Amino acid sequence: MSPEQASVVIPTVVFGYFFLIIGVNIVFAKKRTREWKSLTSFFFLAGMGGIIFQIERRAEEVWIKTLGYDRADAILLSKYQSFALVELILGCPTLLLLLGSSVNRQ
Repeated sequence: MSPEQASVVIPTVVFGYFFLIIGVNIVFAKKRTREWKSLTSFFFLAGMGGIIFQIERRAEEVWIKTLGYDRADAILLSKYQSFALVELILGCPTLLLLLGSSVNRQ
């Protein structure tokens, strides 16, 4: 692929992957929680920064205090947030490496 094509294709694929991962994890979390409250999708995305493996801390700070979820649903939502973060951390650089290596430099 030419550098001009790559300048469009690579960001499109990476942003598409980002939204796919977030969307799939939101759908899986939505199916497994007892109740899906308003603004949960927003907080799912907004609360992803910083705490990857401290699931109980995120559950307490974001889901229980802010939106009033019970402990079981809060832990479940936090786990899906962590799954999404790990998938993004591993997947985005892999996509960039694979797509970047397909650019024809002349």
